[in-house]
Amino acid sequence: MIENPDAEKHRKAKKWIEARAPKYVKEAYKELISMISELDNIVKEMERINRDIKKTIEKFIETRVK
Repeated sequence: MIENPDAEKHRKAKKWIEARAPKYVKEAYKELISMISELDNIVKEMERINRDIKKTIEKFIETRVK
């Protein structure tokens, strides 16, 4: 897996937030991370669907061409 080039910055920011930020900032940060994770899952699902659609179209074209 390719690591995000800003991963170290994110780790430092997370440590700072956990150590020093007010409670509402911590909660907002957790919510943001959760949303990002959900979006990542949605993107992966859309990519899977896109691959399935491409395969279906290719099979359809193959059957029509023959």
